[in-house]
Amino acid sequence: MACAILNLFYGEKAEMKIILCGGDLPLCYREKLGRYADRVEVMPQNGDIKGSTSSHPDMLGYAYQGELFVAGKYYYKNRDFFDSLGCRITLCSAEYGDYPRDIYFNVFAISGVLFGRTDQTPAQISAKYTKCVKVKQGYAKCSSVPLGDGVVTADSGIARAVSENGGESLLISPGNITLRGYEYGFIGGAVAVPGERVIMPFGDLDTHPDAKRIREFSAYKGYTVDNGKPGAPLCDCGGILVLEV
Repeated sequence: MACAILNLFYGEKAEMKIILCGGDLPLCYREKLGRYADRVEVMPQNGDIKGSTSSHPDMLGYAYQGELFVAGKYYYKNRDFFDSLGCRITLCSAEYGDYPRDIYFNVFAISGVLFGRTDQTPAQISAKYTKCVKVKQGYAKCSSVPLGDGVVTADSGIARAVSENGGESLLISPGNITLRGYEYGFIGGAVAVPGERVIMPFGDLDTHPDAKRIREFSAYKGYTVDNGKPGAPLCDCGGILVLEV
C-alpha cells in the first residue's frame, strides 16, 4: 500500500516521550505507563475496525522514532488529537475493511528488518528498513514481543523468519491470554515494552504456562519484568506505540 505524500510536523524537536495505548487498557496500567513517558494518551476509536480492537495501537498506527504513520481517513476524523501530539505524522492510503484490510500497520522490526504481511504495509514504512520479510501471520505485531535482536511469539512462522534473519526467537504456547469478544488474545498485545530494558505485562505474567521461559529469555536479552496485578490473567489490549519527539 502506498502512503500519501503528506507529512505534517508540529513544533521543533524536543526531549519528550509519548506512549499511545488502547481504550480498553485498565487505568492502573495507563498510570503505570506514566512512569516511562512524559505523556500517555489513549488512541481514538476507529469505527472502520470491528470489535474490541478498534482502539488497539497495533491495528491503528506505526511509530518510528518521532514519526507516526496512520491512515488518512482516521487522522482527519481525529485531527485535534493527532495534532496535539507534536510529532511528525505521515498519512497513509489505508482503507480499512475485513482481513487483510486491517493489518496495514501490524508489523514489527528487529535489527533493521521489518516483519509482517509486508505486502500490505505502507511503502513509506517499508522504506525505513534495510529489509522486509513477509510472514503468513497478518497480525504480526499482535503476535510478537520484540526484545532487542530477539522476539517472543507463539507463531512458528514468525519465530522461524526472525531466526533465519539473524535474530533469536522464543516460541511459546498459544492462548492463555484474554481478548474481549474473542476466544483468545496474543502475547504482543498483552506485553508492552515501554522502556529500553523493561517489559510490562497487562496482567500477571506468571499466569502464563511459559512465564518462566519468558522471564529467562527477557533476562538473557537484558530486560527486566515490571509485572502486572498478581493473579490477573494476561489481557490483550493492543500493546502500545512509543514516540520520541
